[in-house]
Amino acid sequence: LLNYYLDYSYSDYFMLHLEFPCDIDVLGLENGNTNYKNDFGEYFFEIKKSKNNQLKLQSNYKILKNLIPKEKYNDLKLLNEKVKKVKSKRIIIKLKKN
Repeated sequence: LLNYYLDYSYSDYFMLHLEFPCDIDVLGLENGNTNYKNDFGEYFFEIKKSKNNQLKLQSNYKILKNLIPKEKYNDLKLLNEKVKKVKSKRIIIKLKKN
């Protein structure tokens, strides 16, 4: 019911490199990326093969404003829904026999 005042700006950066003992195939990779931005925040997620046996995951979440007016709360909610959607994605990694 009230405007939301953040104590400080918030951001979260995460990068993960996975290396496998052999070459891999990744199912679900083609639609795994997300890049969303609105007036109050932004979210970027990327998953890609960096080498034939390596997978790179990167997630960047940032709140851009210190004040979110109550009438714009749905914009923040939509941003957070993008994060939830990425968190619930499943990818299948198939190890190739050499």
